[in-house]
Amino acid sequence: MKNKLTELSADVVIIGGGTGGTLAAYSAAKSGRSVIIAESTDWLGGQFTSQAVPSDEHRQIERQGCTRTYRDFRNNLRARYYMIPELKKEQRENKILNPGGGLVSPICAEPKIILDLLLDLLKPYTDNGKIKVLYNATAVSAKVKSDIIESVTVKTDGGETVLKGKYFLDATDCGDLLPIAGVEYRSGAEAKSETGELHAADIADPHDMQPVTHCAVIDYNPKQNEASTVAPPEYEFFKKQMWPCDPRHSVLSFYAPALLPPHSRRFGIFANEVFDGEKFFPLFEYRQIVKSDFFEKGYQPYDMTVVNWSQNDYIFDNIFGTEDDEYHKYMARQQTLAMIHWFNTEAVTASGKVGYRGFNLRGDMLDTKDGLAKAPYIRESRRIVPLKTITQEMISKENNKAFPVFEDSVGVGSYHIDVHMTTKSRRFFFREAQPFEIPLSALIPVRVKNLLAASKNIGTTHVTNGCYRLHPIEWNIGEAVGYLTAFCLSRSVLPANVYRDKKMLKEFQELLVDNGIQLHWKAWE
Repeated sequence: MKNKLTELSADVVIIGGGTGGTLAAYSAAKSGRSVIIAESTDWLGGQFTSQAVPSDEHRQIERQGCTRTYRDFRNNLRARYYMIPELKKEQRENKILNPGGGLVSPICAEPKIILDLLLDLLKPYTDNGKIKVLYNATAVSAKVKSDIIESVTVKTDGGETVLKGKYFLDATDCGDLLPIAGVEYRSGAEAKSETGELHAADIADPHDMQPVTHCAVIDYNPKQNEASTVAPPEYEFFKKQMWPCDPRHSVLSFYAPALLPPHSRRFGIFANEVFDGEKFFPLFEYRQIVKSDFFEKGYQPYDMTVVNWSQNDYIFDNIFGTEDDEYHKYMARQQTLAMIHWFNTEAVTASGKVGYRGFNLRGDMLDTKDGLAKAPYIRESRRIVPLKTITQEMISKENNKAFPVFEDSVGVGSYHIDVHMTTKSRRFFFREAQPFEIPLSALIPVRVKNLLAASKNIGTTHVTNGCYRLHPIEWNIGEAVGYLTAFCLSRSVLPANVYRDKKMLKEFQELLVDNGIQLHWKAWE
């Protein structure tokens, strides 16, 4: 029997319900527009939730540098924890509570609680029908005429659905809609001759990308003396893989790439461990999402963390644009399982014991059977060829003594240029960037008129993607794009016209400011 073909229409069709897609839906619906989200998993939120990555934030986040909705989200997240009866009095009185106690962010928390908050944000619009969400929906084709996308067909468990809209937003983590709709895009590393960037590659390679990481949630029971001895299927493969930058060490080890010779860095697991008189950066505490000491008995008996460490960066190939994408998705999952197994059974602890033994996968935290996230964490997407590309020299500290200012700013962000070991050349680097702005011109494709980038697929380069990929930045991008679609529809103009018309650009920026979006940085303290 042939699958049923259905048709749905909305003002705005969003392919991808990650962080950017969720916020684009919110701001478009808040502006009175009808929205359809087609999300490939059964959770909205992307890197916050289905990818299980605690928010990575800048050091000014408690006072500036995010949208009003993001600040409300952070406040609501803390408020949700204050409501947990088992939370100890000392933590309940902490106005800047870090729920999980993780080092990477002041608001490390459980993905399910974050998911609930995002659903609450959309609830007024899902209840009144302004937002319709299709889960487990993947874009398979598009109909394009005269540089206008007319429809996108998505495949779901129930068959195929044709989505018609006035605007289409690519909010997928890999820029999945771009090739389907024939949108010009770049991927991987550009050459110096293309971008003029100091740290661009000598030779372009569209397949040389930052690695994906398939995260997992584990707890640690210090009294557990036995661990599973059943190794994951690809354990021996990963155990034999040595770091290209320092072949003395396996990827299954305490070691990970480092910039300075010998190009590897030793890590520990817990902060209180002392190895031969030396302490190392604690991987467990880095992305910790449950700190059991914050609660009375009855909440969670053991600390939990998200396994997103350099040791489970999948550097062996990409999960899109390869001859076997599904195989590499499988292997990225296997690497994480192999690493957890190695730490549990073969790593030598500070006390000399072989194997930590107390690590346990916690699928209940992610609504998965195996404890792995629903989707891999994507650092680098396909990127639109935009009206104007963000290059290293526009934002780096090496080239900018002051914070860079973009005339067409639609938001702000701050993170260093952080490129993890890539999948082909195996190079990696870290450079300081100034607190930067998000230019409207980087969100608009050069040709296709009614598509906008709403995730990590904006017009950055391989280099600058390294600092525009963080949670509050993607949140800001999506929120601004949602307002942009509503602004264009209300005036019957195209996004490129908004960018090029200074008066209209100013009107749009005033709209963003009125809705709590910070366009320029204030002085840092």
